[in-house]
Amino acid sequence: MRKSIITSVLASVLLSGCGSGGSDRSDSGSGSSSTPTTKYTLQFVQLVEEVEGSATSCTLFDITGQSVGMQTYARLASDVRVKTYDADGNFNKDLSDLVSNTGVLNITERDIEDGGYLSVIDSPSDKDPLYKVLSIQKELLGNYLISVGRSQRVDTCYESGKARTSEVGYPLRTSNIDLDSADAYDYETSHSSTVAKLSREVTLEAYTDEKILEKAYYLDSLVGYTFIPELTDTPEFANDIKIIKVDETLNFNVFTGPNELNSLAIKIGNGDFTYPWYSVNLASDITFPYASIEPSWFYNAGGQTAKNWSFTRNGLISNELDIKLPDSLYLSDTAPAVSQLGNSFIFKNASFDTAGVNIQRSFYIQNGYVSSRFTELNHSIYSVSDGSGNVVIPDLELINLDPLNPIAVEVSVLAMDTLQKDTVASFMRDEHSGDFVSIVLKPEDRIKHNKAINMNDYTIIER
Repeated sequence: MRKSIITSVLASVLLSGCGSGGSDRSDSGSGSSSTPTTKYTLQFVQLVEEVEGSATSCTLFDITGQSVGMQTYARLASDVRVKTYDADGNFNKDLSDLVSNTGVLNITERDIEDGGYLSVIDSPSDKDPLYKVLSIQKELLGNYLISVGRSQRVDTCYESGKARTSEVGYPLRTSNIDLDSADAYDYETSHSSTVAKLSREVTLEAYTDEKILEKAYYLDSLVGYTFIPELTDTPEFANDIKIIKVDETLNFNVFTGPNELNSLAIKIGNGDFTYPWYSVNLASDITFPYASIEPSWFYNAGGQTAKNWSFTRNGLISNELDIKLPDSLYLSDTAPAVSQLGNSFIFKNASFDTAGVNIQRSFYIQNGYVSSRFTELNHSIYSVSDGSGNVVIPDLELINLDPLNPIAVEVSVLAMDTLQKDTVASFMRDEHSGDFVSIVLKPEDRIKHNKAINMNDYTIIER
């Protein structure tokens, strides 16, 4: 059996670091001519929900699905199990005792074999009967903030990486002199989105340095837009800010054949921010509402293919909007599955064929009885794919919870022509932030993360 699914060339590139802020490097000794050792720092936390407005110095996290009237902070997590595995998925080391009482684990590349994995194992507690595991291949390690679900005995909160400040106010009232007509307007920011309506006196929330996108409509069609530079305390007019008329002359192509689309929505990137722009009617729309004065907008398109794949496609808008899979990427309707090869379990994703650089998230759920107690295992694996879609599953040695015939499987693939380290890190943080054990986005990195995930050239497919 192959020792690793990673080619040596790709491994050497990825070892330059994929983590937030990069990895540290040090020489093995004074005067040594040996290759520097790459170091990583993992900080473990437990996300905790509390009543909004509670007095706390803790960093607050913006969590999808958070209850109304509640806020989320991170409690430092030292009660964590961390193990390493070789490229065949066999157990190698237990690093759990190296986690400090503040939830920090410092490791080097030498702690894990090439092609091997580091696994964070959230084991059952008195209140939670489930196993939740996050496995990261060595070549994708970085300086990560990782959330676990196991309750911690000490309530010491994470106070670093606080979010950038935002403000609430009114968008400046703009002139529509360049439009023939407009009967409705809406507004978009990172924090607020309004429904198109005639009234333009709305209150919004935005980052202090974020522009506000104003869109003008006529008979439900997008006819103009402008970017408003700031919010004000009271409604004010700004005659020097004009709404720009869209040309509506930009043709666009979409997936055809076996990758035909069932739905499509498009965002546009401007500066550091991305804004919802247009929901396409695939049955009738043949042009894209666009202004020819914008030569360097990035688009972010998302939808569903007829082959049951969800997708995200990013690229630069040029003379036309070409929203289709790269020529190197072909999808079939084969669902991912788990099989056994020798003593190893393999996650098989034979449903796509691709060249370039591909980062794969493989996920499965298995249930069974452990010590006469019914339990469940949720396991996410991030790895570098060689194009075959086959991923070795670390042998967690959980009796009656081996991955053969799992009750559910999922797969996501980030496909790029060349490696983009910031996009890889954002993919691992963003795509599955709802995982029980997951890499967490620091609030201070939200804008940088959004720019990387929305304004680089790549494709994500998942089912």
